[in-house]
Amino acid sequence: MNFFQNASIKHKLEAIILTTAATVLLVSVSLYIFIEVRSAKSNVIVQLEGIANLLSANSTAVLSFRDREAAVGILSTLSIRKDIISARILDVDGGIFASYYAPDKKLSAFPEKGAEDKILPLSIFVSVPILLDENRIGTFEVVGDLSAIRQSLYQKIWIALGIFILSMILAFIISNRLQSVISGPVKN
Repeated sequence: MNFFQNASIKHKLEAIILTTAATVLLVSVSLYIFIEVRSAKSNVIVQLEGIANLLSANSTAVLSFRDREAAVGILSTLSIRKDIISARILDVDGGIFASYYAPDKKLSAFPEKGAEDKILPLSIFVSVPILLDENRIGTFEVVGDLSAIRQSLYQKIWIALGIFILSMILAFIISNRLQSVISGPVKN
C-alpha cells in the first residue's frame, strides 16, 4: 500500500485501470477455458455414446447366438477411430464376451464393473446396455482417448494467454495516454 500513498496521480490512475482490465480479462479467459473444457468433454461423450449405441444394437445377434468371431468383427470396426482406446462386449453376467484394444494406445483400463459413464484423467468411459426385446442381454463398453482434446485445450490456453498479454499492453498504452486527460489539469 505504500506504493499507492507515495505514487503520483498518473501512476495511481494507471494502476487502477490496469488492475480493472486484468481482473476483467482473467475472469473472461477463465470462463472461456471452463466452457471449452465442458463443451469438449460433452462432445466426446455424445460421440462415444452414439458409437456405443450403434454397436450395441449390432451386437444383439452376436450375443444371442454366442458368436465370438462376429463380436470381434464388430469391435474391429473401431480401429478406424483414432480416439478409441478400447471397447468390449460383456455378457448378461458381466463376463467379457469380446474385446478390442487399439494397438497404438498404452492406456486401456476399464473402470470397475457396473460403472456409469465416467470422465477419467486421460480418457472417457461410456457403457450402454445391449437389449433384446427390452431385456438386457449384455453391455457394450468403450473407452475414448482425451489426448487430442487436451492438446486442443492447451493450444486454446496459449492463445488466451497471448490475448491476455496483448490486451494488457494495449490497456497500458491507452491508460498512459488517457490518464493525462485527468492528471494534466490537476498538475497545472
